[in-house]
Amino acid sequence: MRHPPFVRWPNRAWRAPISVLVAWALGAAVARADDLPPTVIATIDRAPVPAERLSTALRETGVSLASLETEDRDRLKREILNEVINTELLLREARDRGIRVSDADVARAVAQARSDSGPDEFSAVLKERDLTVAEWEGRVREHLIVSRLLSTAVPLAPAPTEAELKTYYDRHPDEFIEGEAVDARQILVPSESAAGALRTLLLNGADFGQVATAYSTAPEASDGGHLGLVERGHLPEGFEVLFSLKPGEISPVIHTEFGYHLFTVSEHRPASRLTYRDVADTLRERLYRTRQENAVETWIGERRNRAVIVINEPLLAGFNGKP
Repeated sequence: MRHPPFVRWPNRAWRAPISVLVAWALGAAVARADDLPPTVIATIDRAPVPAERLSTALRETGVSLASLETEDRDRLKREILNEVINTELLLREARDRGIRVSDADVARAVAQARSDSGPDEFSAVLKERDLTVAEWEGRVREHLIVSRLLSTAVPLAPAPTEAELKTYYDRHPDEFIEGEAVDARQILVPSESAAGALRTLLLNGADFGQVATAYSTAPEASDGGHLGLVERGHLPEGFEVLFSLKPGEISPVIHTEFGYHLFTVSEHRPASRLTYRDVADTLRERLYRTRQENAVETWIGERRNRAVIVINEPLLAGFNGKP
């Protein structure tokens, strides 16, 4: 689930996968939801979770429920409700442990987010998602509290050993393939005639980089049209011609939705498997992160299983994003 891009959310390992959330939902203590008022979407140990809480969380995603198919809409509502319930459980745990964040901590996070996004984007996203500044700052405070709780309460997972890393590397060879790639340059112009004239210049010996800087309208024109290393299979339609070029060869004029292109390549790198030494540090970090996320999920699950959670299923079924 995406939050506003201008917010640097703390570690979100506490958000469990859908399969775990569904298991928790089905495993929650059974109680009747018939008596819950229409302003309450759920209760946790009889403490109400206002429907407005779900409404705000849904607005934060930037997704319109009306734009989704019924199955996707129901899945999203339940996923976000489970996130809300998790947050409430974690905030309660933080209160019990005396964990707080200062106004200065929140102010620093808010200032950083505003600086990263710029005032125009910040205001535009809040308006698009119908969020007030106070609502957004409240969510920042909650995420800071949750992050501090998890960093202090959940035991650190053991780091993977060298033997475990090598075993993983040997058993998952396809994960460490570096795809075929070329070091490419391009010239992009708006008309076929202009592209043809530039191609003639290039075939007569003009320097590709200089011509790109002078005439290309692509963003990398100032760098001589240099695209860098591009991998097969990760290119827009029409760009696959790059892999048929020999170093220094000029492509024919290629028409795409962006305009008219000329390409050249300086290097062709075949597909190969990265060595263990190449990937060891990244793999160590990835496996450790996965272990820590699993530890967090287990820790939250234990607390959720001890709680009596009642979901107002009739209200959730008809919920349209507004309380």
